[in-house]
Amino acid sequence: VLPGTGQPNPPQPNYEWLSKFFFPRRCGNCHGIPFRMANIDFTSYETLMDSGGVLFPAIVPGNPDVSSVYKEIFDGRMPPKRKTVTPDEMESVLRWIKQGALKN
Repeated sequence: VLPGTGQPNPPQPNYEWLSKFFFPRRCGNCHGIPFRMANIDFTSYETLMDSGGVLFPAIVPGNPDVSSVYKEIFDGRMPPKRKTVTPDEMESVLRWIKQGALKN
């Protein structure tokens, strides 16, 4: 728990946090093994970065406006409503992509 937050594992704008606490819980059931819905695969950093998406690539480092992952979350189309994304989680995805979507 970070001091002052009162919550374990608060959202962080880096791949390490997103790959442990966000992508598997919100996206992995449909976009990973054995499924790769919409040609997006969250199984690893490499598979995510190689994912084509439908209209846009899954992740375009530095540009969330043309990154399918962010657009789908921001527009409320993904993940399904039962896996609600918090504003802090959305901000973490946005900042990670804006900062170059590094494997950090």
